[in-house]
This record gives sequence, structure tokens and C-alpha cells, in this order.
Amino acid sequence: MLGNLFKRLRGWLAVKALEKNPVYGMVFTTIRDTLTDPSKGLGKYADQEFKQELTEQILKEVAEVVSTQNPVMANRKKLADYVLKMAKYQVLILPAPNEPEEEVSGLRGKPGITGEIKAHLKEIAEKDEEIKELAWSLDTPTVQDIYEACVVRYWVAVFKAAVFHSIRLALGDYHPTPEKDWYRPFVAAMCAWEEYNYREKIGLPDISPIAALKYLSFFHVVMSGAKYPNFEWEEHYKRKRA
Repeated sequence: MLGNLFKRLRGWLAVKALEKNPVYGMVFTTIRDTLTDPSKGLGKYADQEFKQELTEQILKEVAEVVSTQNPVMANRKKLADYVLKMAKYQVLILPAPNEPEEEVSGLRGKPGITGEIKAHLKEIAEKDEEIKELAWSLDTPTVQDIYEACVVRYWVAVFKAAVFHSIRLALGDYHPTPEKDWYRPFVAAMCAWEEYNYREKIGLPDISPIAALKYLSFFHVVMSGAKYPNFEWEEHYKRKRA
């Protein structure tokens, strides 16, 4: 389905340049694996026109990263932004412990991530500007309609984060020992930060503001250029406690 699109895109100068770059193969593998998978997510539910527009958009952004003098940091900026967007919707759709839906992300139960936010989606859609605008774009939406729209936004953010995550790996911006890599701790920290924001907006009991700022600081450490952001982040707070 996307074959003709990929052939057309290869005619673009930017994408031709990508063919000579080691990130090219990983990017196109990620795009194909996501958008042609008929079993779930965008591959199953998005129409061809949407997939084409999304592919064109993401390849333009990839070309921007590849063409910079510092592709590692350019990629980190896009990756961090999309992880933050992904986290905003992740905590909104994360099932609670008492729901029959399986929790497959492995995030629920980590510090600051409870699965309790989904039950407050209606109130959040009245108080969070982005979710309010999303609800307004729908025609007399039910809570289920808003939830499903959030799921689609989540899928898109996951897709974009996955593309720049694949570039991160191609550029060697990771720890060779998977247990020490910074990506999954970063995702968890951003989810905790977004859950804190929702709780504050609707008046739910929450972790302390100091703890919330600790999670947000992970974002700034990633953007500081630290080689191993999770190590720098953890060491910083160890020194503060000392």
C-alpha cells in the first residue's frame, strides 16, 4: 500500500540524501513495521491518505535531523518532544488495575504513574486546553469518543517517537547495556510528569511538586547533551540528598 509512496519520496532530494545515511534503513523499517501492520494501531485503523501524509511529514523531519551539523542533539530534541506528547496521552488511556484491559506498557505502578487518570477523562477534557480542543473538534462527543480520539493521538505520537528512537540507535546515542539505557526511564519520567499535570488541573491528590519537578528535569538533562542522561539525572539527585 505504501510502496508507491516510498518510490515517489525517493525522488525528493532530502530522501535521496537519506539513502546514503546509515539511519535510512532503520527509519524506513520503523515506518513500514508500523504503518503496514494490519493487526493493530495505525496499521489497522488509519486510512491510506492519513498514512501517506504522516509518512511525508515524518520523512521531512528526519531529513532535518540528518542534515544538521549535530544530528544527535537535533534528534534528541525531536525525540524528547514526541516522548512528552506520547506521555500526555499514555497516562490518559492507561487502564486502571481494576479494569479488564491488559496493561501492556509496563508503566503502571512505576513512581508517579497509577492508571487512575483515565477515569477522569471527562473532567480533564473540560480543564486541559489540548484535550478540550480535541473534544471540541469532535461532533457532540461522548467520553468514549474522546477516549478513542486520545488513543489515535497516542498512536501517532508513539509512531513519531519510534522513528526518532530508531535514529537514536543508528547514531549510537544509547548505552550498550540495555538495562542502563536512558530511553525507557525517560518515558516513565515524562509519564509521571504528565500525570502530575492532570492531577493538579482536576484537584486529585498528588505527589509533591518537588518530586514532579524532578521528573521534568529529566527532559532538561536529555537536552543538555549528557552522554547518559539517566546516569546524570540520578547522580544529580543523589548529590542533592547527600
